[in-house]
Amino acid sequence: MHRRQVIVGAGAAAAVAVAGLARAQDVWPSRPIRLVVPYPPGGNVDKIARYLTDRMGQSLGQRVFIDNKPGAQTVIGLENAMRAAPDGYTLVAAANTSLNILPHIRQVPYSPFESFEAVAELGVFLSMMAVPTESPVNTVREFIAYAKARPGQLSYASVGQGSFANLAMEGLKHEFGLHIVHIPYRGTGDLLSAALGRQVDVVIEPQILPHVKSGRMRAIAAYMPVRHPEMPEVPTIIEAGVTKPVAAPDCGLFVPKGTPAAIVERLNAEVKRIMAEPEAAASMRGNSAVPAYAAGKDYMARLKADSVYNAQIIKVAGIKDQ
Repeated sequence: MHRRQVIVGAGAAAAVAVAGLARAQDVWPSRPIRLVVPYPPGGNVDKIARYLTDRMGQSLGQRVFIDNKPGAQTVIGLENAMRAAPDGYTLVAAANTSLNILPHIRQVPYSPFESFEAVAELGVFLSMMAVPTESPVNTVREFIAYAKARPGQLSYASVGQGSFANLAMEGLKHEFGLHIVHIPYRGTGDLLSAALGRQVDVVIEPQILPHVKSGRMRAIAAYMPVRHPEMPEVPTIIEAGVTKPVAAPDCGLFVPKGTPAAIVERLNAEVKRIMAEPEAAASMRGNSAVPAYAAGKDYMARLKADSVYNAQIIKVAGIKDQ
């Protein structure tokens, strides 16, 4: 009997120890959290991520640090995040184009909707559709009519095949039956020089705004779901008459698939709170974006629908990786 009591007592002690260990493992976060950014430091997504980590770390009680892993059009960083343990200690911030455009034009080692789970949408980048001031068009409808009357004579600029501007213009061409020549440039600087030098007839670009304000370019639409906060008189692309525009570039927060639901929910709550702060709008605007919170499931459903449409445009336009 004495021996039985010892065995029972030892078993109870072991059960308590196991329960205590499980509770300790359930405490999240208990160490610093890594936020992978698949872009170089200083870019728009990187700056948004840094704003987020500063505030998130304060409320979570653990440091949230940036791990920049640029390269291969964001593939290096996304693959690194995908291969991390789904334990809530690896997050990744990325533009929607890495999930709903890139996998359609090149092979990637991840499945955009099976390898990741969306925590939340963070913000939408401010893209303006603009023409040179000397252009005779003042609206999107006028531009469409102008282009239809001059098939093959007008051109648009982008930073390359598969870029957002490339898909956006090809989507416009497809919807209205336009023939506009695509001229790809190596970077934004070259693109802006071409636009300002009237070497192309139209651009869709976030960094065109200062030149619109200076009077060298004319904005005919805000290529985003809301009007530009600094130019509220310019209609959105849908208000301008485009019924099915390619989705505007945005930024979201993701985790590896299999991350516990409770952790995803906590992260989502943190993002929602932070993006509702008045300071968030000012910070985002400085990075050519506006806060645009959406819950993870809603955001991921939209990304999937956008991916299907983008695949159609890519096929029709014959867009391939450079």
